[in-house]
Amino acid sequence: MTTRSVQFDVNVKDVVITSGAYQIVNAVDGHISHHKTPFNGSSFHADIDTGGAAYFAVTVSIYSYQHNNVLHNIKDRPISLLATFHLPSVSHHVSVCPESAIASIYTFARMTTVGDEGWVHMRGTERNMKIAYGMKQQFYQTEGGIADMIRQSPNGFETNSYPMFNSLCNLFYYCLINEKTALNKDFYDQFLHYAWHEKDKPNHNFFRHSAICCMTHVRMLRRSSGCWPTKKRSIKTLLRLCMYRQKRRFLINGRLH
Repeated sequence: MTTRSVQFDVNVKDVVITSGAYQIVNAVDGHISHHKTPFNGSSFHADIDTGGAAYFAVTVSIYSYQHNNVLHNIKDRPISLLATFHLPSVSHHVSVCPESAIASIYTFARMTTVGDEGWVHMRGTERNMKIAYGMKQQFYQTEGGIADMIRQSPNGFETNSYPMFNSLCNLFYYCLINEKTALNKDFYDQFLHYAWHEKDKPNHNFFRHSAICCMTHVRMLRRSSGCWPTKKRSIKTLLRLCMYRQKRRFLINGRLH
C-alpha cells in the first residue's frame, strides 16, 4: 500500500480555527478513508492511501474558533469547509478555506451530496472529476491563491464572477461568527430561513444550501449552453468553453472581505 502524508491548513480571514473534525473521501469511488477524525489547532496531517493518481475531497467541520481574542464553541449549527485535491499533484499542503469551499462545491456540484450535518460525499467517473478539478483550479488553487482566470481581465471586476465569489466567501464568514442581525436573530439562522428552500424542506446547513443552489445553476448551464462533456469535445476544449460561458452567468455583486 502506497501512502502519502498531506498537510491541511484551515484558514478563515480574521478567525483562528482552534478545533474541529475532518473527513476525506476518494472522489471517484466514494470511499471514506478518514471518518470524522478530530483535530486541534488550525492544521492537521493525514496519511492517504493513493494507489496511483486519485482525486479526493476533504470536509472540515469547525467545532471552535477564536475571533477578536474570544474563544467561541459551535453548538447545534453545522458549519463546514471543503477542499478538493489531486494526488500526487499536491507538493506541500492543501488549503481549506471559504474560497476552496465555494470553488469546490460549485465545480463538483453534479457529483456531490451534502448531509444534514454538513459532511460532503462525492462519487463520479475519473473523467468527470478531472474536468471538475480543472475548472476548480481556474477559481482557486489547491495550495492557496485565487486563480488568474477569475481575478484578472477579462474577469476580475469587469464581470460579476469575482464579486460573486467574494460575496459567497463573505456569507460563509458571517455564518461562522454568527452575529446578531437587525432583527436580533442569529445571522446563521436568519440566512437559512430566508434563503430559498421548498416549503416542506427547510435548510439544515449553509453548505447543503450552497450545494443545492450550485446544482441548480449547473443544470441551467447545461440546458442553456450545451456546455457538457461529449465524445467530440476534448477536456481542454470543454474547460475553455465552460469558463468562457460561465463567467457571464454569476448574478450576485459583492466586495472583498
